[in-house]
Amino acid sequence: MKILIVEDQPNHMEEAVAVLNSAGVEFVSATNQVEATSFLYDHKEGKIRLDGVITDVFMPHADRAPWDEADQPCGLRVKIQAEKFGLPCIMCTAGHHHGAKYEWINGLCRFMGWEMVDGYPDGDIYHDEAPHKRWSSALAFLQTQISLRIIKDLTS
Repeated sequence: MKILIVEDQPNHMEEAVAVLNSAGVEFVSATNQVEATSFLYDHKEGKIRLDGVITDVFMPHADRAPWDEADQPCGLRVKIQAEKFGLPCIMCTAGHHHGAKYEWINGLCRFMGWEMVDGYPDGDIYHDEAPHKRWSSALAFLQTQISLRIIKDLTS
């Protein structure tokens, strides 16, 4: 299995890499939406093979530019692009520390039936950022989605 991991914060990326290495999962990594999209198009064009994606929700669009002062929910675009190309994608965040302003993202995920692994699973949107993301849970959800797609393909 080979996955794309998308995370802009070095401390969270280190944790993700440790979880993936421990699980024996091959991966490529991106730190922003532009890098992630490049890997997704490489997959679509057959240059690399990916089985799934785990992405952060809030990250820069590209390398930080003066106009790019705050992270945006670029992980949503990564999610949509991955699904469009037939790849299961799990969003993983460090809690709702971005506040009520972005509660619409949680609503969208519930409406679409998308899995989002949160650092604070209690749903309280007023936490500070969780010190750790739940990468193991995100990987378990992704592995389940990949397995279900394989079964679906075999029985179709």
